[in-house]
Amino acid sequence: MKRGHVTLLLCLISSFGLLTTSAFAATPVVTVTSPANGSSKTSPVNYVASASSSCSKGIAAMRIYPSPGFNALTVNANKLNANINLPAGTYNTVVQAWDNCGGVGKTAVKITVTGNRMPPPKFLFSSNYNANKVNEYLINETSGAITPTSQGSVTVSGGPSRIAADKGGFRLYVAENNSKQLAAFFINRSNGSLSPVPGSPVSLGGGIPTSVAVAPSGKYVYVTTFNNNVAAFAVQSNGSLKPVPGSPFPTQVGPTWLVVDPSSSFVYVTDWRSDKLDAYTINKTNGALTPVPGEPYVPPNAGCSGCTLGGSAWGILTDRSGNFLIVPGYTDAGINVYRIDHTTGALSVVPGSPFIDRQVYGAGDIGPNTYIGTIDAENHFYFNYDSADNDIAIFTFNATSGKLTLVSRSDQLVTNGGLCAGDQIEADPSGSFVYGIPGDMVQCATPNTGALFGFSVNQANGSLTNVPGSAFTFVHEAGPNLDGIAVTP
Repeated sequence: MKRGHVTLLLCLISSFGLLTTSAFAATPVVTVTSPANGSSKTSPVNYVASASSSCSKGIAAMRIYPSPGFNALTVNANKLNANINLPAGTYNTVVQAWDNCGGVGKTAVKITVTGNRMPPPKFLFSSNYNANKVNEYLINETSGAITPTSQGSVTVSGGPSRIAADKGGFRLYVAENNSKQLAAFFINRSNGSLSPVPGSPVSLGGGIPTSVAVAPSGKYVYVTTFNNNVAAFAVQSNGSLKPVPGSPFPTQVGPTWLVVDPSSSFVYVTDWRSDKLDAYTINKTNGALTPVPGEPYVPPNAGCSGCTLGGSAWGILTDRSGNFLIVPGYTDAGINVYRIDHTTGALSVVPGSPFIDRQVYGAGDIGPNTYIGTIDAENHFYFNYDSADNDIAIFTFNATSGKLTLVSRSDQLVTNGGLCAGDQIEADPSGSFVYGIPGDMVQCATPNTGALFGFSVNQANGSLTNVPGSAFTFVHEAGPNLDGIAVTP
């Protein structure tokens, strides 16, 4: 071989080596630690994966494809930990990563889903007070994205505000703020459309409704009204509502929110204007309420400068086991947690409560309005909406002690196109997603506008990532504290 040819061959070999190094050095390596390839799982399936690359600029994003072309989740990070709802069947899933040098890497994982461990989300309903209607949405159980039902909405002429669904997703109850009534609807389990139950709506006795709760048993519906009462109704065999004996039941001044514990044994009410907590036992035979001995309770003050009363509790919820009652303080950045006595319904403050949403207060700052929260279906994380900061504080929840630990804050409500959400947030029944509806606070970038938001929950730390299509924009002109949201299986 001539010397020139040898030189050319060496140059080509060298160039090919450089090309090979360039082409493959920045190809991300995707490691999937859960689920294992070839494994059988129940839904939701927990995907845990990470990606690395020799690209000096790092990983740009990761994505889960349960099936070819179907994007279930995208995160702009080098790690993901998410629950994906999948119907029973066999899936050739792919976890893919992109680096910032243009490289793409993927790992295939074949799994068989045998059934549901927790029920996937199916429908979402949101009230629109100003438009006098309740919007209906279908939820994609895998991605969390929402689309309107074929019916789209129903008219509720009395000013729909707070709403609640029964545990199974068969009925929806809508408080009518202007007409002082409660409307009740059947939920079509096939398509999510709403139709009124016989006799709907029913009177609330002249009181403006502030919140609605359904006993998990599905037998009773309770409504707080601003004339200091709880109106109680028994659900009849045809879906109609009948007042329970003794209804309405008196509260302290200014009832704002109520919750029924998971065993359908107790009702708890926050009284915003008097800063009290009411507690009642439920008569399992007829739904009547009896005050728990020692109630009402006074929420402890979190100790911030300038706070009035004990924090003026607003929202209220139990954890998924019914062992604890969580009460975010409206003005003092404190979140009170109580242990529930399963025999009497009595409350005792857990050690360390109230748990502070924000530790450092600026001049004249009395802390965020912790307002309202939700807890994921697996009892791992508590999400607290702060109306003053217009963001979500994310806490881990210790289901043994009731302790809340602040781990991060999400400002997605502010950064999503300048739209504002925060009237209410709700976790889905599978523990995979959190949804939020808009308020009309002065903190909104564009007052009187809003969007319905959907987030996927990182199962490692509770951080939130937009589901595909979020924020779901719509015209929203209601004032604060007037709309509601319900997510059903």
